[in-house]
Amino acid sequence: DGVFDAVISQAVFEHLPDPFFTAQEVHRVLRPGGTALIDTAFMQPFHGDPDHYFNMTRSGLREIMQGFDIEELGVRPYQNPSLGLIMQIETLLPFVTSADWRGRLKQALGVLKESGESFDSCLGEVGRDTIAAGVYALARKPG
Repeated sequence: DGVFDAVISQAVFEHLPDPFFTAQEVHRVLRPGGTALIDTAFMQPFHGDPDHYFNMTRSGLREIMQGFDIEELGVRPYQNPSLGLIMQIETLLPFVTSADWRGRLKQALGVLKESGESFDSCLGEVGRDTIAAGVYALARKPG
């Protein structure tokens, strides 16, 4: 209890059957004033390793982090919508049986890979939050 200065969890919480319990455990092991950095999937396709249980909105992650003082809550550049859309298309392509649709999706994939930052920028903050690939929280244990 209370021995760690920081806990970092990247792309783990969506793979946990009980992320609420895990957040409580993070809280338990942090010293007072300790920092937790949690990032997790939002608009990402199923990616089991070995399983995938939850994708989280910003408000969902806030709920999971109850008991922490949240300093930042949002979308990091590596969680922008273009990256989520790239993941979605790459996941779908093996299942698409129509050559026409495969071609269209590959074209969209190429545009996103080439100009994703421009796409993300034109969405504005609300648009980026609405379809972000993931969300993160930087939080402190009170005390």
